[in-house]
Amino acid sequence: MGYCFFSTEKVKSQGELTSKYIHNYRQINVENADNSLLHLNEELLELGYDKNGVPKTYNDFFKERIDSLPYYKNHKIRKNAVHAIEVITTFSKGEDIDIQSWKKKNVEWMQNTFNVAKDKKSNIASIVYHADEPGNVHCHAIIVPIDENGHLNASRFLDGSKKLSDLQTSYAKDMEEFGLERGLEGSQARHQDIKKYYAGLNRGIEVDPPKENESALEYHNRILDQIQELQADSMRRRDEADREARRKIDEERIQQRKILERELLTAKSSISTDIDKLYKEKNDTEKEIALLHSQKAQIEKTVHDLQMQVDDFYKQQAFVQENIGKIEKYEYIEAQYRRLLQSDPEQAEMINSLLLAGNSEKEQENTII
Repeated sequence: MGYCFFSTEKVKSQGELTSKYIHNYRQINVENADNSLLHLNEELLELGYDKNGVPKTYNDFFKERIDSLPYYKNHKIRKNAVHAIEVITTFSKGEDIDIQSWKKKNVEWMQNTFNVAKDKKSNIASIVYHADEPGNVHCHAIIVPIDENGHLNASRFLDGSKKLSDLQTSYAKDMEEFGLERGLEGSQARHQDIKKYYAGLNRGIEVDPPKENESALEYHNRILDQIQELQADSMRRRDEADREARRKIDEERIQQRKILERELLTAKSSISTDIDKLYKEKNDTEKEIALLHSQKAQIEKTVHDLQMQVDDFYKQQAFVQENIGKIEKYEYIEAQYRRLLQSDPEQAEMINSLLLAGNSEKEQENTII
């Protein structure tokens, strides 16, 4: 019977998410991957595309998932929050299992284990199957850890040895149908063929038997030389493996640093663009305010002119009213004069002469003044 293996890693930043995406989706040449086997890789749970038809990234999925949660409409993500969990699953090399069914079962287990949010939306960004790397086939899943309360909460799944042990047990239970069993509970081994490891321990070191006529001292010295050679070879292999591991770690750090630098440059460019936009909006607002002040002055002048016209109108109206009274008085006098002219022409003529004389004197007074 073979063994199934399961491991997790916390992804703590957008930069790490980008690095995981680049590796899992082979956006760069992966040194320990065989390019001739790339066609065997498969996206078991698709990440999908945005509205413009551009493939989404892990960062896109993270943002959409957070934006869909009511809690984060008025709450910020904690600075030390775990953004995602990477889950890697595999089994001991050399096991003859139905690989298609195994892939399908892995997807089902991931969905049943990590999709616990009440909004029923998937927490799993994608699941990628790799068959192009040395060792054995395996799956990479990136999970945004949203709990039952709609909060970003990696502790819900990972904190404490019991939770991790329960996850291992749960995964092993689903893998039993493929003839795979759980590794040694409590073991610190990661991604190793446990069956082969224990077999090597039990087998021990095989040594040559004594040669004919070989003394015990000669046999002892020969076997000691062999053991020392084995030890030296083991140390050399260990040192080479250590150097290779350190080199890969350094390369990954350099790659992550480059990614972070690009993200920083992008952020600075975005901030600069936003500042320029704000300055433009400020200038436009100031121009609008100046225009409003000018319009206000024009309106005030128009109101003043209208008030002057109203005052002139009232003066003219008073003048007209005054003249209408005079006209009416004159017409009354003229009517009386005509009646007098008909009834007593002489008296009418006398009154007219007096009026003419009075007007002439008034004109002379006005001339003197």
